Amino acid sequence: MANPRLCSVPDCNKPHSARGLCRAHYAHWNRNSKPIQCSVDGCHNPSDRLGFCTAHYMRQRRNRGNPTGGRIKPGTHTAFLAEAVNSNADDCIVWPFTPNKRTGYGLTKLNGKAMSAHRAALSLYTGELPDNSIHAAHAPEICHNRLCVNPLHLRWATATENEADKRIDGTKGEGPYSARAKFSAEQVTAIRADPRPTSVISRELGVSEFPIHCIKHRKTYRNVP
Repeated sequence: MANPRLCSVPDCNKPHSARGLCRAHYAHWNRNSKPIQCSVDGCHNPSDRLGFCTAHYMRQRRNRGNPTGGRIKPGTHTAFLAEAVNSNADDCIVWPFTPNKRTGYGLTKLNGKAMSAHRAALSLYTGELPDNSIHAAHAPEICHNRLCVNPLHLRWATATENEADKRIDGTKGEGPYSARAKFSAEQVTAIRADPRPTSVISRELGVSEFPIHCIKHRKTYRNVP
């Protein structure tokens, strides 16, 4: 049986009733316009939801239940980048802070301007910051890690050069690497090697014959060997 949920007020072990509080603390919270203090140590803001103030409540949602996650002292990013730029390491230097959920790249600020962490690292290393038409590209066949900020793994490249690098590495978002891909690279290889009619293969995979025909004749998934 799962452990019963308890009141979030420190040193109160009574069963939870509402808003992360026991019945007595919830009544007190109602009577006094949210007087209960946030349950995070050192926070003196009033409790809002689940025993946390608004800021810590939102932070624990973003950080998988950790209300203090993501709190970084000013200058921490800058110090890490400075160390990475001067390290001369051969291996990847992985950005240890929370990445952008959409792109997977690290995020930071350089001279007050928000940018990707690897772009900031390359700018500090080369002493220049080109306009946004020039990308900070991970060198093909050397580094595939989006969180790597080792400047020895990076170079300035145009958008065209960056796309060419992705094709070399097999990381371009097309064919089986696309978010909309219906088949993996292994499935594509197996379909092309299958001597049976497309109608049989399509029935087995639960799809129409057309995509199987296109795969066999290399009209789609052309980047799969």
